[in-house]
Amino acid sequence: MNTISKEMLGGTHYNGDAVSGIILLKDVVRATTKNGKPFFHGSVCSGTDVSFKAWDNSEAFKMLEREDLAGKVVYISGNWNEYMGVFSIILDTVMTNAELVAIDPMNFIESKYNIDAYWSGLQNIMKSTLTEKGMLLANKFLFENEEVANAFKVEFAAKSHHDNCKAGLLAHTYKVCYLMQVTLNLYKDIVDKDLVMLGVLLHDIGKIKEMHMGVYQPCSKVTHRFLGIEMLDKDLIVENYGEDWYYELVSIMLQHHGEWGDPCKTVSARLVNLVDEFEAKAMLIKQAVDISDNCGTINIDGQYLSYMPK
Repeated sequence: MNTISKEMLGGTHYNGDAVSGIILLKDVVRATTKNGKPFFHGSVCSGTDVSFKAWDNSEAFKMLEREDLAGKVVYISGNWNEYMGVFSIILDTVMTNAELVAIDPMNFIESKYNIDAYWSGLQNIMKSTLTEKGMLLANKFLFENEEVANAFKVEFAAKSHHDNCKAGLLAHTYKVCYLMQVTLNLYKDIVDKDLVMLGVLLHDIGKIKEMHMGVYQPCSKVTHRFLGIEMLDKDLIVENYGEDWYYELVSIMLQHHGEWGDPCKTVSARLVNLVDEFEAKAMLIKQAVDISDNCGTINIDGQYLSYMPK
């Protein structure tokens, strides 16, 4: 069975052309037409995302009805369909087997980041700023926790916002930690370094449960802020720093979104909120500039901003 490549997905298509091969079934949603007929839709991925539909009279629909294949590598067959200039795939069949199950889904998602370099850089920032007991917690919760680390290195930072790509969470965390390190060097002794640096390191760690390959999971109803707190070891933190310090850390993780989540109630939470928001907004601007047509205008959160093209 051939693998559907990024070039095949992004190439020239004609309405009705056949398409088949191995691909990642990234997300699957069951829906109903205006006439009350059920169907499935979602996206397949191999270096880039393409939308699909599976109508209720197809073998693909029956397969998706029987088995949850979201986030799995599968074999598909179908036809390209053009609507208002946008191509999607109408699926006829979806198949899976033990050989396909063994393939890592992340192989089908490109990363614009050097994962090893960002991971090493993040560790170096922590080693240069944390005390020995601070590094003990960083290792316990992330760096030496193999299951968490493996997910953290590749997860998206968001589904459709800043760094919405493979390793986006790692890259975003590195950038926020770097900016916080600079901030603490400029504005000395305003907060406990261990508290703020561990807070910024772990502020989005709950996203490895909230999302899978950028697709929100059922537990996302309580958001990554709460899920991240569940991943902490309260007893270990209290043993090293005390209970008040633990709740200061919790305030960072709960309140780092500021007005978009729980309002900040500590200086530490507000500082992380400011740096986190700056990095996210700066990344949104970079992403918009990168995909612009050099017309000198980009749209950020509904606001049109002019810029000097490269």
